[in-house]
Amino acid sequence: MDNFETLLEGSAAAHGHLCAGQVIGVRMAMLGLQLIGLEDPKNSDQIKKLIVYVEIDRCATDAISYVTGVQLGRRSMKFMDYGINAATFVNLETGCAFRIVSTEKARGLASEYAPGIENKNEQQLTAYKVMPLEALFEVEEVDVDIPPEDVPGPSRLKAICQKCGITVRDGREVRQQDKMICHSCAGIAYYQNPRKVKHFNLRN
Repeated sequence: MDNFETLLEGSAAAHGHLCAGQVIGVRMAMLGLQLIGLEDPKNSDQIKKLIVYVEIDRCATDAISYVTGVQLGRRSMKFMDYGINAATFVNLETGCAFRIVSTEKARGLASEYAPGIENKNEQQLTAYKVMPLEALFEVEEVDVDIPPEDVPGPSRLKAICQKCGITVRDGREVRQQDKMICHSCAGIAYYQNPRKVKHFNLRN
């Protein structure tokens, strides 16, 4: 694995800017990989051994993806919308898993590790680079039960919605009145009032 500064530079470039969240994400990912015994998950012999659960859609998540190589499309990143700056790193081969949470106390300690910097954002960015991991994070060893339909690879389960006929993959169908239906037909989708568009023009 590359060193911290190299990873931070690459992560910031991929994300679009350098910020405190990038620092936290890179250090969190490096720690998580170390804890579960994977040195270079982007390497072909390790890439299938890793799943990371992220709990927030903020800057740190992009950094975690960059450092570890996990992606939603590969099913190696799982997004749990908890609103917590945390991630759980799972070694699929050993079952070893650690959840790492970014601490709020780190904000208050920033002035100690970056004295003389008045701008809070710059102060946190600088401080988080050098702050001890014990001050920056709380770590828990956890158990993660990953259902077969959630692991990377081809879809193991497919269902046909009994109302609209669309294919629902990976056990995400909803049972309602003894019927297996999609979220939209169940009335619990993130969108409302779907209307078919029959004619559309796209520019090539």
